[in-house]
This record gives sequence, C-alpha cells and structure tokens, in this order.
Amino acid sequence: MRLRPARACDASCLAALSVEVWLTTYISRGLSKPFAEYVLDKFSPDSFACAIATDQLVLSEDDTGVTGYIRLKHGQSSPIAGCVGTELATLYIRPPLQGQGIGRALLSHAVSLAAGRSSPVLWLTVNCENQRAQGFYTAHGFSVAGRTQFVLDGQTYPNAVLRRDLS
Repeated sequence: MRLRPARACDASCLAALSVEVWLTTYISRGLSKPFAEYVLDKFSPDSFACAIATDQLVLSEDDTGVTGYIRLKHGQSSPIAGCVGTELATLYIRPPLQGQGIGRALLSHAVSLAAGRSSPVLWLTVNCENQRAQGFYTAHGFSVAGRTQFVLDGQTYPNAVLRRDLS
C-alpha cells in the first residue's frame, strides 16, 4: 500500500469509490431518487476535480489501483461551538478491503497532516447509526463533541461530531 496526494487524473476513481462506499454504507434497501441524485451530484468526477484543487486529498493505492482516500479541509469550524481546526471530511475505503489497515494508515496520515499545519483539532461528522465507523474513530483517540443533522430531501439524519485534540 502506498499513500500519495490525489491528482486531477484520479477524479474518476475517487468518484466511483465514493459512490460504492456511500451506497454500501447508507442504503440497505431500495434506492430512492433523492439519494441517487445526491450521490451522483456529490461524487461526480467534476466535484472531485474541484476538491483536489481546493482541499487536501490523499489516496491509498496498491498495484491494482485506488483502495481508499482521505479528504481534509483545513481551518474549518465544526457545527459544535469551540471546535475549529481541520475537518476530516471523508475517509473512505473500498468495502472489500476494509479491515486490512488501510483506514488506520490513512487516519494516521490525516493526524500527521493536520498536526503539521498546527491545527489544534481534527474533527469529523459520522452518522449516528454507523456504529462501526464510530468505534473505529473512538479506538483512534476521537471523542464525541456533540450532535448535528444531515439533511436530505427534507429528512434529517442524526450525526455525531467527533474530535481529536492535536495540541
């Protein structure tokens, strides 16, 4: 496994991986039009080309291709007062490769990158029903800082805001 900064030519691989992870994680039954439209808009190659230009994306790869990635947004305020620093906007690993240490390596790299920019906090949001992800983050030094909502098509979904102090 290798980690490297994402390049513009990686946009389509990152988009496809993101659609795969998001649908696998959040859609357990039939796929509705609002969810399909959200995923295709949010995870388009064009949206990744913009993200690569504005945010810090690092991908993991092996000899077969992209296996996962992180997306960091520096200098971000969380939905929770007093929690300002680097947002771990995304940490996605291809589902068949989860549990092999890729997420741990990417998260460790995210912590190093945020600390290297003197960020006091690394924070993220995670769906409250995603117990596996919450367990992963708490096992790696994150704690619950509060709650927020993800809103899609008029529906709200509770999310936890997790933080890890870096100072």
